Amino acid sequence: MNKIKISVLMPVFNEEKYINDALISLLNQANGIDYTCEIIVIDDFSTDRTVEIVSAFLRDYCFIKFYKNVHKGKVAGFNLAFRRSSGDLICLFAGDDMLPADSLRMRASPLKDHINEKYISLCKSQSFSEDRRFDGLVIPKGSRGNWSGGCMMMTRALASDIFPLPENLENEDIWISFFLKFITGGKIINVPRVGLYYRIHGGNSSKVNSTFQVKNESMHKRRLSYKYFYDKYKDIIDREKLEELEQLIIAEDLRYKGDVIGILRLKKIGYYDKIKDVVFSNKVLYEMRRIMFKNLSGW
Repeated sequence: MNKIKISVLMPVFNEEKYINDALISLLNQANGIDYTCEIIVIDDFSTDRTVEIVSAFLRDYCFIKFYKNVHKGKVAGFNLAFRRSSGDLICLFAGDDMLPADSLRMRASPLKDHINEKYISLCKSQSFSEDRRFDGLVIPKGSRGNWSGGCMMMTRALASDIFPLPENLENEDIWISFFLKFITGGKIINVPRVGLYYRIHGGNSSKVNSTFQVKNESMHKRRLSYKYFYDKYKDIIDREKLEELEQLIIAEDLRYKGDVIGILRLKKIGYYDKIKDVVFSNKVLYEMRRIMFKNLSGW
């Protein structure tokens, strides 16, 4: 039996401080007993030493491929990396994160018997940071996996339906999760182990210690993908799911405006989503959440 091939898609921008650690964490598990790996790095017009550092790896590792992005943006980088990939399984990865030992094998294992089907595995993430408040947080708690992009590994059969992603998106993970929920009916396998070390630092695209105003704007930009998704797929989503998606769009509008009562009155929004929207709609509640972050993480 041929080995399974894993393609790691890795857009990077100005990651000179972290890219060496990220690549070494991949090299430590790049080829296993039952799988091989290709690492596809896309430079998103970096202005620091990122290109120089990555280029040094190319001399010794033929399975690392390196391209310059065609259009500026992380999502555009993922699209290019996917076009250049050839793996049976697709894994998303960032240039400032790291993988724990055996991560790829652990996450690929439940997918190996479903290579030609639409499957995705979700692992847990664990933060690491020089700021002790945000070091060692495992998200989420319980047996579920994390819908963050770096925790996803999917079959090419599924990825081929999802890619290319709209390049006006602020992030990739909401779109992918919505595709699973509202379109494909693909199978989700939760891997209840840490498969990603998520680095928290001042340059993160989504900062855990932002002020309410900054977080409110950032979250809203990311959640504009709700409306983009609705506009693109409204004609093929069944009525019940479409109503749920419409409620999510309304809920985000209410959250952004700070209308707590309006959020609580919505009937087709799950309890978890309501609580999250309420917490992130109000400055006082948000500040309480920040103070209690370590206990609340993983809700």
